[in-house]
Amino acid sequence: REMTETPRSLLDRLCDQPNPKDWERFVQLFTPILDRWFLRFGVPSSDIDDLLQELFTVLVIQFPQFRYDPQRSFRAWLYTISRRLATAWNIRKQRQNEAELYPSDLIAEDQFAALDESEYAKILLERGLALIQSELSEGTWNIFAAVALE
Repeated sequence: REMTETPRSLLDRLCDQPNPKDWERFVQLFTPILDRWFLRFGVPSSDIDDLLQELFTVLVIQFPQFRYDPQRSFRAWLYTISRRLATAWNIRKQRQNEAELYPSDLIAEDQFAALDESEYAKILLERGLALIQSELSEGTWNIFAAVALE
């Protein structure tokens, strides 16, 4: 059953000295509406339980600073936190999906540096051998090549 107003006594207890039963009651009351909100925010149903855990963790931290104001809506405050959390969640998931689509982007810079170093070493070796060959007679080069290179 969806609630139409938030029990103030529960909010007061959660702000001051909550006990596990208060949190259990809060979770029972709000999970159905939070599920709907997260679906509207584009969170896949398979991720909602994980996101709810993250949201409840945030609320445990935020509730001590929260003070109920009868002139303002608690659900609007909760909605805002939920929307921000869902937006961050969707961004993280999008980045993970992009990384999976483009795994070559994940190659460490060290691997690129190693590739560049081996190419550089090959070029230097070829250039050095060409310089040595140009300074030696053909017979001496053949002896050098036979001993040093083969």
